[in-house]
Formats: sequence, C-alpha cells, structure tokens
Amino acid sequence: MSRLLRPQLLCLLLLALIYACQKDLNDQTEEETDETASDVSKAHYISRVRPFLARKGEEISIFGANFADTMTLTLNRSPVSYVRISESELKATMPSLSKSGEVELALTQGENEVTYSLYYSGPGDEISQFAIADSVVCLGEKFYDANGSEKIGTRSCQSEAAPPNCSTDSQIGCTTTSSFPSVDKAQLDPWNIRIGKTVVGIAGALKTNCRNRANSTIFNSDTMPPGNTSTTAGTNLDWWDTVDDFNSNAVIPSSLISGWGADTDCYQSVWKDLTADGTCNSQAEDCVMLDRISGLSWSESYPATGAAASTNFVNWSTAVQRCSALSYGGFDDWRLPTQKELMEAYVHGLRGLGYNLSGTIRGTSSLDNNIDFIADTDINIWSSTTDTMAGTTLALYVDIYNGRVASLNKANNGGVLCVRP
Repeated sequence: MSRLLRPQLLCLLLLALIYACQKDLNDQTEEETDETASDVSKAHYISRVRPFLARKGEEISIFGANFADTMTLTLNRSPVSYVRISESELKATMPSLSKSGEVELALTQGENEVTYSLYYSGPGDEISQFAIADSVVCLGEKFYDANGSEKIGTRSCQSEAAPPNCSTDSQIGCTTTSSFPSVDKAQLDPWNIRIGKTVVGIAGALKTNCRNRANSTIFNSDTMPPGNTSTTAGTNLDWWDTVDDFNSNAVIPSSLISGWGADTDCYQSVWKDLTADGTCNSQAEDCVMLDRISGLSWSESYPATGAAASTNFVNWSTAVQRCSALSYGGFDDWRLPTQKELMEAYVHGLRGLGYNLSGTIRGTSSLDNNIDFIADTDINIWSSTTDTMAGTTLALYVDIYNGRVASLNKANNGGVLCVRP
C-alpha cells in the first residue's frame, strides 16, 4: 500500500511546490506594478545638473526627486539613455552635438515634463565661448566669454531648494500635486465656471440662479403679506413684487429686486449672437443665438435658410420634421427642443431677445427685441415632449413670454424654434 501511495505523494508535493513558486512570482509582479504605479503618480522635478558646462563624453549627474525608470530623457529633443541611481539622481553621458551653446534637458513622464538648461562645450580640445553672465554659471565652473577670457561662475546652484508643492490657486513655480494639478488656462471658459468662483485667476460667469425682475408700475407693496389686490404704493422692490417677462405686453421688465445682484439676472448677458457676421439684423440672415448657460444654440422662429423669421404655425409632427431636416446657419443637426429646454430658455431671458410687437426693434443690440430672430415672442412654441397625462395625442408647449407650460393636441398648430446640439 505504501509503495502505491509514493507516486501520489510525490505528485502532491510537486503541485504544492509549483503553487508556491507561482504565488511568489505573482506577489513579486504585484509589488513591481504597485511601485511603477506609485512612480507614475508622483510629480518629478529637477533641482540641478552637474556639470553645468559639459563636454562630449562627459558624465552628467541630474539631481531632483521622484525619478522613475520609465521616464524619457532628451537633450535638445533627442533621446538620451540614462541610469537611474536613485529616486533623486540620474546619470547620463553628454553626446556629440552640432555646436557649443545652451542645451535644453527635458525629463518626461506621461504628460508631465520638466526642463533644465545646461551648456555644451564641444570636444575637449576646443575653447568654449559663451555670451553669458557669471551669475548664470554655477559657482566654481570655468568657462570662456565671447572674447576668450576665462571666467568662473558665481551662481550658488548647490543651495537651490527644490520647488515647493503647489498649495494655492494660481501659484507659479511649484510642483503640481493631486490636489493642485496643472491646468491649461486657454482651455478654461468663464461660462464653465460658476459665478462667484475663480479658477487660476479666471473669474466665473456661469449664472445658476436666474430670478424674475420687477415693474413697480404694475405691482409694488412694502407690506408683508402684500394682500391679494394690485397696488403700486410701495417704495422698495421686494421678492413678492416680481412680475413675469410678459410685463403686461411690454418689453422685458427692467428693475431688479433690492439686494439681488447681477449674478441672479439672466437676460442679455447670458446670450451670444452666433450669426455668421456676428449680428442678426436682416431678414435674409440665418440668425443663431447661443445660450451660454445651457450651451444650446437656437434658430430664429420658423427657420428657413435665407428667409425672414416667421410666425408660421404648424402641427406637432410637421414641427418635428422641419427641425430634423433643417440645414441652417452652417449646421444640419437641428431638432425640436424638449419641454425642459424651452423652459430653461425662458428662464434665461429668451423673450427679451425676440420681438414682442412693442418697443424699439433692436433697442440696444441684436440681443434686444430683435424681429429678425423671433418675429413674435408672445406665442406658444412646440416642444418635442409628449404629455402623458392624456395618452399620446397631446404634446407640451411653452409660452416663451411668461413661461407657462400647457398641452395641445398634436394635430393643432403651434410655433417653431429649433435647437442644437
């Protein structure tokens, strides 16, 4: 019996040994992966390079922090091999360059690149000449000026401290961290930053709390509660004095409530004229307006390329098809807006942009009472949203003059505005 078990025991021992070796290999791989990931996650920097003046074939020592084996070293953008001595030191050999002078040393890890300047002094039998000041060259380093006179550097490179970690917004000359990463200011739009906030020196413009204005000639009461009858006896405008944008069939109300700042006022300042020539001011233009809060672009009323804005009313299905097939203003991805998109546009002051059959056309700009954008704002506009309270035969529309939302049979007619994207 024991002889029969011996082969089985040997097999079991062999399997156990293979398992143990595989586990050690996996553990080692995980440790190496963790170390590599850790190296990648830490920002590196260069504090100094020795020698400051290097000849062909001379060893260069690069000092700093967070150096990893996976980094790329270049001199004047040409790759150079190196040896990683530690996290704070690399060694490389100065290659032969075409001419003496300043050299850009760059150390790159992923998208993080740091650079340092040193000087190449050519083959050993040449006298190097540089039109640089003593204070640029590290202390004790010898070089020759443009006249061939020997000079000695005076810059205290050894005492230069490593740059601190970034700890405040807009800080310069620091090492980025996960809390304070680098940012390309050219990619930041103030309308993508909330108003009242500042990012790398860029003040936010995005308004997120749009409120109604008031008209003291319609309603103004200083008492609380104000009662249920109309009064204009008040002297201060309070939140219960606000009115809708219809404003008794007049232009947009102009008065702000006491204590409410411009950050709650969302009318012309929110919109931008995207018409091809920058100004929507003729019937033949394809007028387009951008809502800078939502990022949506809006067509003129009942849009048609080269035609004037219109108050034409069509049924719901025709409105959907018209926007879907529209090629207008240089775009062909138009669609009928949803109910909520129309409501947002009203909240952001859409009625003030279009013509309301009173006041001066384009009173202050193309963003004011513009008949070439919306021929009549006091109409209901189809949304693409079905009203499910009564089956599927009704769709929601929005009165862009006062924000009212209601439903209408899809076979009936309503106004059309198209939106993109």
